[in-house]
Amino acid sequence: MKHWTDLLAPLFFYLIALWFFRFGQGRDIMGNPRPGVTDTWRNTTGRTIRRVVILFAAAYTALLFLNLRSA
Repeated sequence: MKHWTDLLAPLFFYLIALWFFRFGQGRDIMGNPRPGVTDTWRNTTGRTIRRVVILFAAAYTALLFLNLRSA
């Protein structure tokens, strides 16, 4: 049987990934625009942040599926 912390680790990871993704969009976690974020920042740095978050989330999800498959 899994320990309860094994079930919370993905939840925390995806919550932090959501926060970084929203940060890359120029918004806070609730969807409100952050002050001082320009379209230029959103189209350069923000796009890079969003792409990195997507890559990390895909890799983490693949590892979770591999772990489920071996169990």
